[in-house]
Amino acid sequence: MPQLSNSRYETLVRIIEKFCQEAPNKLASVYRPDPINQVEMARQAKTRAYCHLYLLVKFGLMDFQSREQLITDGSQDGGLDAYYIDQNNKKVYLIQSKFHHSDQAFENEAVGAAELMKTEFERILAGHKTDRLGNCFNDKVQRFQAKFQKTKGCKPLVVFLANINLNDTRLKQLVGDFQFDIFNSKRVYKELVFNLCAGDYTTPETVEIDINKSDKARLSLEQEIKIKSGRCGVKVVFAPSREIGRITAKYKNAILLHNPRNYLSLSRNSVNEQISDSITKRRTNEFAILNNGITIFADNAEIDPRTGSSKRALLTLTNPQIINGGQTAYTLGDIYENKRHHLFAGKEVMLKIVQLGSRKTNRDSLIEAISNATNRQTKIDEADRRSNSTVFGEIQRRIYSDYGYFFEKKRGEFFSGLNEGFLAEADIINRSVFLKAYLAFGGDPSSCRSKGEKTLFQHDFFKKLFPNPNVYIEALFAYRIFARVTQIEKQERRNRYGARKYGNALRYGRFAVVSAVGVIAPKVTGRENFDAIAQNQVSHVLSKWKKFERYVRKKRSNKDYFADRAEGFDNYYKGKTLNDDIRAFSFR
Repeated sequence: MPQLSNSRYETLVRIIEKFCQEAPNKLASVYRPDPINQVEMARQAKTRAYCHLYLLVKFGLMDFQSREQLITDGSQDGGLDAYYIDQNNKKVYLIQSKFHHSDQAFENEAVGAAELMKTEFERILAGHKTDRLGNCFNDKVQRFQAKFQKTKGCKPLVVFLANINLNDTRLKQLVGDFQFDIFNSKRVYKELVFNLCAGDYTTPETVEIDINKSDKARLSLEQEIKIKSGRCGVKVVFAPSREIGRITAKYKNAILLHNPRNYLSLSRNSVNEQISDSITKRRTNEFAILNNGITIFADNAEIDPRTGSSKRALLTLTNPQIINGGQTAYTLGDIYENKRHHLFAGKEVMLKIVQLGSRKTNRDSLIEAISNATNRQTKIDEADRRSNSTVFGEIQRRIYSDYGYFFEKKRGEFFSGLNEGFLAEADIINRSVFLKAYLAFGGDPSSCRSKGEKTLFQHDFFKKLFPNPNVYIEALFAYRIFARVTQIEKQERRNRYGARKYGNALRYGRFAVVSAVGVIAPKVTGRENFDAIAQNQVSHVLSKWKKFERYVRKKRSNKDYFADRAEGFDNYYKGKTLNDDIRAFSFR
């Protein structure tokens, strides 16, 4: 598949370079060497920064220095470039990274057996201070050894940030008897690059929440509910507002995957001010009564009162996701991030936890039903409701995997990537424009201007346009056609939208141009250069556009549109005769 936008590799390089720039001045020689006179050091800097990417996305280590102290890369590192000790899950991650400096090498070259044989993980974990040749490990490796000796019951997991084409048996022969986790180029793009740009990193597999036992006759209300696909458990718990703020601030979009809104869009709402006032302007716990609470989907929820404290219990959630009450969660997270922790004192929020256990049947439909029924704090528009569509999710995955574009199924979904400079506006596909372009390409440009998002994203209309994700190739082609028309429109904007050359095509008829291209364009398979085809086809159609406008003005069926010359084409390009006129006119 051709990469039509900036490739995923180029996005990765921007991320790596941003980490290098983030390094403090005392590490400038390590992370920012002269790329011309210190080529090898510059390459090594990117390899170190590559480890930063993994540590940030997988473990949520936001601070540069907190990651840097886990980097062991350098001479005499025994193949250990970085590490992470996870006491909660009893794992020690031994990380080796291999960053290639071209997209072809990064995506295709694999680490060979000879290089893997040089790793010294077994000697490092056994506490040896030297490698097999008697050379001492570097100071950072030895500091890791000291930490590892203090851990109890932690099992090593070797992580390769590299392409490896060997099976586990051969890997064990070369490296040692370990468990392995291989992040080849595809996994890096999918799980590290994409998730970082979307702010979906640090997936909350297990979340622990402290519960205050004071003033509670019972810690929770529990009931089993019969639903269409079987039964699910429901727990209602009052949790400290600070705990919810802490969790939301840490996980952001990663705990809002099934919420119609993302973390950024939640910040752009007047309701937040009302929620904030109810907690910041009151010293007592009215917040627990006035607020509607938060609905959380989780595989499991357990409360353990045996914490060694008479005042504290522990709520453990497995794979939690906030599906309602995102405004409340965002507001508490914002207060927490701004370090106004004193405002949380004595204030709680109600959690309604829906547990399906291992049940997967009808999960998506249940999530949508709960969201539709319970979200009443602010209106969710139809486009936001479709953000959890399995079709949109699969279209997003395929477009990114095949073409490197970031399809925005949630409004502001990739703000994190934009804000950090990892992405350009051109890398992101706006969901509304995507839908309209495909609608126009299929023969209905009139609806693109005459109907609002409420209608276009309405369930039945949306399902008819996107019956399955297989339409993504043609839909993306339509989007690239519209992008080309828009590019010309911007160039001609100061020249009366190119009216002398193209009539009203650019000012009012951009979707009509897409529709005309759809009539004459060849069927695409996905292997073509969409932008090259779009450039040729759009130029051809625009060359005939003034002739098309003369043709439609003469038609009796259009006489009402042109009675008022000033408003004529503005109304015509959203009128009921447009679609048939485009099909009838010869653009070939």
